Amino acid sequence: MTTDSQVLVVNHGQTLEMLCKFSTYEFDMFNNPIVWKKFQRSEEHQINMMGNIFEPFLSTKRFKISFGADVPRFSFPLHVISK
Repeated sequence: MTTDSQVLVVNHGQTLEMLCKFSTYEFDMFNNPIVWKKFQRSEEHQINMMGNIFEPFLSTKRFKISFGADVPRFSFPLHVISK
């Protein structure tokens, strides 16, 4: 599953929430891990593997991931906190 690209503009000091929502009756986190990726120009960086945030994003302490499940609805928001 992929989503359409978006351009999000926030002002200094604002927090951003990007929400991934999907519905399914058969979801397995091991076989279908949810991954957030950052694309900027020709660079691609994976931010997480499920709830684990990778470096260099982890050390900034600006990224938080949560997971919500109410079968068949799931949500996996990525919160970016401004500093």
